[in-house]
Amino acid sequence: MEKYESATGQWIPTGSLAAARHGHTAVLRPNGQVQVVGGGGAAVTSTELYSPTTGLWTNGSAPAGARRAHTATLMPSGDTIILGGAIDSGTATSVVELHEYAVGSIRPGPTMPRGAAGRQFTLLRDGTVLLSGGHALVQAPIANCEIFDPVAGKITAISALPFPRAFHSSTLLPDGRVMIAGGYVNVGMSQQTDQVLLYDPVGRTWTVAPPMPERRGGHFAMLLPS
Repeated sequence: MEKYESATGQWIPTGSLAAARHGHTAVLRPNGQVQVVGGGGAAVTSTELYSPTTGLWTNGSAPAGARRAHTATLMPSGDTIILGGAIDSGTATSVVELHEYAVGSIRPGPTMPRGAAGRQFTLLRDGTVLLSGGHALVQAPIANCEIFDPVAGKITAISALPFPRAFHSSTLLPDGRVMIAGGYVNVGMSQQTDQVLLYDPVGRTWTVAPPMPERRGGHFAMLLPS
């Protein structure tokens, strides 16, 4: 493991994870620690916490089941929402868990309508969360979308994406809309798309936006200050 020091512009070695993994998630917690969950070639059941002060990893509360290619998002409360993911090469889970920051424990959340991995999870201005796309069994992209209300503890189905996709990007825009871009669109996920969609949280509707110059999937998108 390495960490980047912006003051010097250099990478320096730091503590290594106890378990090798990929397809995991990493979330910056309110106390400055980094929480890593799941991942692995074969999905693993473990959580590790990185301390930037000591440069060491310690074990955290383990999730109920192994998963990789899931989503993890820090909520305004400081809790982390862990959602979906792949259990093994042919199975996706619908399990949702809440890692409670204040007490350091994990409790079950509402179940998604269907198991899915490779989804996107976008925190909206009203405190609810948009869940979009992903893939189910045999790496088949889906168009399903839901709204997760963390206060009510409910997941509600909304209008599906016009086109199924997984491992796309999902970005909250300054006007409150969400931009969905790219992703994998075929069974086996070998074909990427240049399609861009805009989600209106008021009407809960999707519109097609101009496409990207190139097709891509498994990428990242970041909102710039401009």
